[in-house]
Amino acid sequence: MEITNHQLSGDTVTARMLAHYGKVIVPRFIVVHYTAGGTAESSIAALDDAKLSAHVVLAREGRIFQCVPFDRRAFHAGESQWQGYSDLNTHSIGIEVCNYGWLNKRGDGKYQRAGATPAFAPEQVILADHKFGTPRGVGWEIYPEAQIQVLFALCRTLLEVYPTIIGIVGHDDISPGRKQDPGPAMPMAMLQTLCDRPRDETNRANYVVAARTGLNVRSGPGSNHAVVKVLASGTRLIVLQRSEPWCAIDLQGDGAIDGYVHGSFLRAEH
Repeated sequence: MEITNHQLSGDTVTARMLAHYGKVIVPRFIVVHYTAGGTAESSIAALDDAKLSAHVVLAREGRIFQCVPFDRRAFHAGESQWQGYSDLNTHSIGIEVCNYGWLNKRGDGKYQRAGATPAFAPEQVILADHKFGTPRGVGWEIYPEAQIQVLFALCRTLLEVYPTIIGIVGHDDISPGRKQDPGPAMPMAMLQTLCDRPRDETNRANYVVAARTGLNVRSGPGSNHAVVKVLASGTRLIVLQRSEPWCAIDLQGDGAIDGYVHGSFLRAEH
């Protein structure tokens, strides 16, 4: 697949442009969603009816529908914040992946969200709690392999064409507690590794602290670990490793881990 003048082309690509989009943007992130619906066509119609949009809707069989040019603001993220950026609609490319999301177990052993989804056999779901706590004890529709392969290929193409993109995140990451998509069935950790592109020593994953009242540095990746230092707003640092939402950081530039911080309070410098 190729991108020319912010339009995607290829054998699996169909243009289905929506009228609901805004100003020119510089994309910093790719935001991955699930549609909570069935076909790509029905999901695009639902977005249109709600006066919403995404740059791309990705069908289960791997067909790509582009709905907004990649350099324009689509309405997919809502209230959101990540790494010092707010209103992620203004800073991201939104990909809606056709998937029903979370499902309850029925008495017959199948999984369904009553009144909203078809019934799925146990082998069509994974059982998991959402990483932010709810929903718990539910099934999640498995994303088909063909769909995931196309998603990875699309993200690689976007990263090549838009070098300003510094991260791939889920809707749940940027709106925790408000959104559950793309959920535990999406291989987000593998997607995020696509952004680990080689950098030279003068341009290595540089960040500044964006927290207004200081940022706690912890001894490990989690709020249960001890605070070893507090960084003032504007402190420059290097991110060495990621275990979202936690980042291993280097304060001295010597390649050694000096602690862990919550990535929501960092702003990338590029």
